[in-house]
Amino acid sequence: MAPMSNLPERPGHRGGQWGGGRHRAVTSAAGERVSDSERQAVVEQLRLNTADGRLDINEFEERVTFALAARTGGQLSAVLHDLPHVDSPEKAQARRQRAVRGILTPYVIVNTFLILVWVATGFGYFWPIWPILGWGLGVVFALAAIAGRRGR
Repeated sequence: MAPMSNLPERPGHRGGQWGGGRHRAVTSAAGERVSDSERQAVVEQLRLNTADGRLDINEFEERVTFALAARTGGQLSAVLHDLPHVDSPEKAQARRQRAVRGILTPYVIVNTFLILVWVATGFGYFWPIWPILGWGLGVVFALAAIAGRRGR
């Protein structure tokens, strides 16, 4: 199989082949045969990286051809060796939603409990305001950080 001509030289580069770094889309070892689902996962990574502007259409087509012809994990990993793993928009959205739930759920439960304690002790000075505001400030910053990562 002919190597891709436009990939840079790198350590471990021998005779037109690349060092066998692993990528999340490739689960087979360097010498093991790959499955069609692994090839499709690599093609999806190439598509996502092209959409992000890391590859032009010619390099995308060349790498897809190489990925679909790959027989081993090493050959398949070589297609992605200089690209980061990119989550699909659906996976990224699901991860953000889990993060938001992980931040808001304990905040709401604990502060509801504090308000119930306040009610049970006779409605005096509304002391739960301090943990609500203090913790709430951290929650706001955490949610802002999650929203800031949305564009990535």
